[in-house]
Amino acid sequence: MIKNSIFFLIVFCCIVFLFSCEQEKVTYQDCVEEEQAIINNFINDHEVIVLKEYPGNGVFHKNEFVKLENGVYLHVIDSGNGNRPVSGTKIQSFAEGCILGKDSMINFDGFRNNKDLANWPIEFTYNESPFLDQYLLGEGYMGAMKFVGDSSSVSMIVPFAVGSSYQQSVLVPIYFERVDFVFVK
Repeated sequence: MIKNSIFFLIVFCCIVFLFSCEQEKVTYQDCVEEEQAIINNFINDHEVIVLKEYPGNGVFHKNEFVKLENGVYLHVIDSGNGNRPVSGTKIQSFAEGCILGKDSMINFDGFRNNKDLANWPIEFTYNESPFLDQYLLGEGYMGAMKFVGDSSSVSMIVPFAVGSSYQQSVLVPIYFERVDFVFVK
């Protein structure tokens, strides 16, 4: 009698599990839409103005971001000293910001040497594939270098599709309040 009860309990649990998995099937498109909703809420909450194109004079006013072709929202704080990167330029960066979750944010601060998400400074080589085994470094992070140079600072919202391997695994955007880029000489 106990064996039959255990057997039926196991079968019942398996059926419930299978049914619940079917009910909660989430598509990639669902994740993209949820991420865009998170980004839109962030934009609204922080009174961000999204420009249709990069400013002709390169100057961004407070809270102005341009949405790039790859989906990254970019705000240039300081374009640097005029020295632009060429293929092979070694770059060090520090960043602060937060991982934007559906119901919460996780803050990080590389300027205070907070090693929770990265070993600061983050280093990469311009025009080389990113080392995607890091929490922050990805195409979106490095892509800002197309618009700035040595000793520059930017703010960015990086969607998971062009983010780090961490972002791509947990499907979350990251808001970089400030990223500083310095060429390694």
